[in-house]
Amino acid sequence: IRDRYSCVVTAPDTATDLYLEVRTYSGAVVYWDDFLLEETAADTEPPVWTAEYPKVIPSHQRVGFALVASMDEPGVVSYVVVPDGSAAPSVAEVIAGVDYGTVTVTTAGTIIVPVADTDIPQLVDAVSEDTDYDVYLVAADDEAVPNTQDAAVMLDVTTILQPVVLLYSGFDIDLTPFT
Repeated sequence: IRDRYSCVVTAPDTATDLYLEVRTYSGAVVYWDDFLLEETAADTEPPVWTAEYPKVIPSHQRVGFALVASMDEPGVVSYVVVPDGSAAPSVAEVIAGVDYGTVTVTTAGTIIVPVADTDIPQLVDAVSEDTDYDVYLVAADDEAVPNTQDAAVMLDVTTILQPVVLLYSGFDIDLTPFT
């Protein structure tokens, strides 16, 4: 019978020495093979957007849209929504999510991306109907000192005037209100 055991251990940044100890109990027959100790380089690169991301999709809500993020590593995406044609914010201004220069931010927020290459939607509903906006997004990874993209990505968004819903049923349990 061959059992395999592997373990990945991350040493603290302050470690100067590493010790490897293995134990075999008396009477046991154990074959040790393939001990591997390697140093990996620290992540110094900011995340990269997955192809076709970030993107905007219409919301099923009365007003708003969804921002959808996906990138090559876990992290956080900061965004600001500003009136169409506004001056572009700096990366720091997007991350801060507050008014900058003469521009009043309509809304701002973050999208947590816990897993690489996964669609993560964020509803943005603090906007007006039938209005043009610019959305600026910046991604940073989840390192202790985050690696942040050098420039914000801009998406053009036009919210639509949603029709007034006179009757809605999700048909979760039955066909009510229909017979």
